Amino acid sequence: MSGVESGSGRDWFDRYSPTMSVGNPLLVREFDEAIDVLEAALRKCPEALWEASLWKVERTEPGMWPGNDEPEPGRTDESIQVFSALWKVAYHCLFYLDWYVTIEMMATPITPEGSFATPEYIRGGVEEDPFNEIWTLKRPNHVYRRELLLQYLEYGRARARRVISSLTDDDLAKTCGPNHPHASKTLEQLLQINLAHLREHGGQIRRFLAKSQHA
Repeated sequence: MSGVESGSGRDWFDRYSPTMSVGNPLLVREFDEAIDVLEAALRKCPEALWEASLWKVERTEPGMWPGNDEPEPGRTDESIQVFSALWKVAYHCLFYLDWYVTIEMMATPITPEGSFATPEYIRGGVEEDPFNEIWTLKRPNHVYRRELLLQYLEYGRARARRVISSLTDDDLAKTCGPNHPHASKTLEQLLQINLAHLREHGGQIRRFLAKSQHA
């Protein structure tokens, strides 16, 4: 399995080099608060804005357009706007919340037979196998509805609470394997990246909704 994090055209792989130390009860609370923001936004979102784009996706953003300028059928400037659709950004955020609290994969390559799997009710989403044969990001073939994402959100919240609460110093010192997007980073660093990612996209969706209300 491979993955790519993106938002507003910015590369999350290199943006964060966190140095904060992890205190388990505090970190659990910080994750809860970040998840609360995202949950409130998903519940508040009018149906008319569920598929609205949070920003204009450009061909120049990573994974959007092939280098030979010969995209697969159906990839157009209009169709790639799905990557900034409100529901898609929320799903992307929740997928990484789930993936990046998986301790067992820290020292092993990520493969389809590896130690991380999404819940069956949402399995098979494009984040799990994001690239097509010409190394552009796969476009989703259906929209995830509000109820499904809220179910996945509660799953991710419970999983984050359970994992973070039980971490030891040895767990926090484990490093991501060579095929991980954050290879060689520790679990402590990965949790801070995960939290920053949650806050970024939860806040992004909340700001979009607030701006749309006053438009």
